[in-house]
Formats: sequence, structure tokens, C-alpha cells
Amino acid sequence: MEMTVYEIIATIIAALALIQPWLIAAYKKFFKKIKVVFRPSSTIKLFYNQSGSYVSLGGVIESKNKSCVVNNMSVKVVRDSDKAELNTDWSTFSSPIFQLVAGNAVTSSETARPFKIESNNLYPVFVEFVNKNNNENDKIKEIIDDVKNKTHELIKNQVDLSTNLKSLKQYKKYKEYEKELLENYYWKEGKYSLYLNITYNEKEVLQNKYDFNITKDDVKKFKDNITKSLDCEMYNCYRQTLSFFSAQKEFKNN
Repeated sequence: MEMTVYEIIATIIAALALIQPWLIAAYKKFFKKIKVVFRPSSTIKLFYNQSGSYVSLGGVIESKNKSCVVNNMSVKVVRDSDKAELNTDWSTFSSPIFQLVAGNAVTSSETARPFKIESNNLYPVFVEFVNKNNNENDKIKEIIDDVKNKTHELIKNQVDLSTNLKSLKQYKKYKEYEKELLENYYWKEGKYSLYLNITYNEKEVLQNKYDFNITKDDVKKFKDNITKSLDCEMYNCYRQTLSFFSAQKEFKNN
């Protein structure tokens, strides 16, 4: 029995309705390209302390169309005036966990890398990026360790903080160390560009560029951090803490 034209059309439509979900799934899997997007928070945070110069950056990552695995994140900062670079790699990656405990909201964090982003989901990230220059890092550590040793030698005298702090500053190497750290620290007045590189699925790379400025006032406060880096162990020994300046800089996204 021959089918009428209408029956043929109806059969085709029914068949298409059955295979449509498969076609859409196949299109997404084999033809629709993955797109990773990073949306930063409103500021970049800049630091200088006993770990030297480094940055932190927060925001959300979205993997459009397909899931992906983020393998690495790194930051390169370029100072506009002399093109000096601060090359960094992620040191800690914290994913915030929100939970209710006895009816109260509690925030904790977990460290995880690499990490997976499910398709079309937003994933919050807050990352610190530390200096990759091992020679510079080793030199800072050498200076800080020597000052720490001198500090512990002085506190054996069991005198007050101000007296021992004065003795520490009279240590023959103290001024040399202060000058060396000042000459080599990175944050100076001017314009900077930050390049964020996110490597996903082992070889794909997303790069975002952000521009920001450091003011003369920022520089003055960062220089105070150099002295605090040398003095903080002495304060710690007397169960007092020093507050280190960190700059939160608004940026332009390019």
C-alpha cells in the first residue's frame, strides 16, 4: 500500500523529532567549539612582604559549550616605563565553599588544581601568583633568614621590644639588606599591564590583559613594607604583629 504525500511528510517529521536530541548532542560534541571566559572581580591586589612582590586575582571562569580542565594559571606583569617584568605562577588556588552550620553561614576553602569546569557553569576562583624568579626568591629568603637568626640572638637578652629593635637596626648588615631589597623590589610609580594566562585541556590558552596604575602614595607604603619585612620576626617574638600594606587596584580590561 502506497503512502500518501501527507503520510510521508508526517513520517519524516516524526523521524526528525526522534533524532533531533541526538543531532543536537552530536553537534555540541563534535562541531560546537569550546569557549573559556574569565570574568575578574573589580580589583587586582598587589603585595610586598617577606615573600617579595606578588599579586592575587579573583573572579569566575566559565566553560561554554563543553566541559574543560584548567591545567595552569600564570600572570606576567609589565611595567610600562622600562618594560621590566614580574613573571608569576599560581601558588594557592582557593575555591570557596559555603555551608550552613547550626543555621549560620560558614565559609571555608579548599585548594585544588588542576580543576574541572562543567559545561556552561560558572566556577569561582581566587588565586595568588608568586614570583617565578628563584634567584630573587632565594636571595630574599637568605636575607630574611639571617635577620631572623640575629633577632633570636638578641631576644636572649630578655629586654623590651624597643631596645632589641634598636639593636637589630644597628646590626651591620641591616642597612645593606634594606638597601638591597629597596633596589630590587618591583612596585614603582607608573602604569602596568597584567597578562593572565589560563591553560586548559592541556594545550589551549586564554590570555586576558588588564591595565592599572601605581601611585606615589602606594610606593611609599610599599617601601615601608620592606622595613616591616626585616622587623616582623622581632615583633612576632613579643607576640605583636605588623600590618603589611597591600594595594587594591582598579583596572581596565583590554
